[in-house]
Formats: sequence, structure tokens, C-alpha cells
Amino acid sequence: MSGLGTLRRIRKGARDVAEEAFARRLAELRLAEELFRRAAARWETQRERCSGRAEARLSVLEPGGELEGAVLHVRHEARLRAELEALAFGRELARRELAARTGRADQARSMLERAEASLAVLERLIERQRVEARRRMRGREE
Repeated sequence: MSGLGTLRRIRKGARDVAEEAFARRLAELRLAEELFRRAAARWETQRERCSGRAEARLSVLEPGGELEGAVLHVRHEARLRAELEALAFGRELARRELAARTGRADQARSMLERAEASLAVLERLIERQRVEARRRMRGREE
């Protein structure tokens, strides 16, 4: 009986540790999702803003207008494009982090399932040994 009790304590401890790890990873996953959502929203807002500015500045230019004004507009648009690329890079990093954390959550869940299955097998083996020991004891008594 003490072997079965020990096994149950070990199983409970393993399950508690796995559940805590899963809860931490779930919190990390939710944070990564929020960061990804914010990065995507910021990227979209900035893209719209940059596009609107570029359109407004280009619409000011008239055919035969100042060359200096056109050069300024081109430089500004290049700067805006660089900002958009940086935001897109941040969004991609957030997406990758989200994917990695999702994978870790799935991995933790499968490890917990495997540990529970292994513990169930051990519990059955200990129970079988206990039944066999009882049978031997009865055989000796008779």
C-alpha cells in the first residue's frame, strides 16, 4: 500500500508541476498574442498614415512644379518606407514569438498527457503486484 501511496504522491506532484508550467506558458502565450495584436495594429495605422501623407504631398505637386519640392517628397517617402519596414519587422518578430509560444504550450500539454499515461501504467503495475502478493500470502496460509 505504501508503494501505491508513494506513486500517487509522485503523480500528484508531477501533475501539479506540469499544470503550473502550462499556466505560465499560457500566460506567456497571451502576452505574445497581445504584443502581436499591438504590433499589427501599429503597423497598419502607420502604413495608412504614411500612405496618406505621401498621397497628400504628391497631390500638391503640379506638373512643372518645383523640383526641390519633389525631392523633399521623395526623401520623406523613403523615410516613411523605412519606418514601415521596421514596423513590419517588429510585427514578424511578434508573430514568430507567438508561434513559438503556442508550440511550447502544445508541447507542455503533450508532456503532461504522456506523464499521466506513464503514471497510470505504473499504478496498474503496482496494483497487479499487490494482488499477486496477496495471492501468494493466501497460498502460504493455506
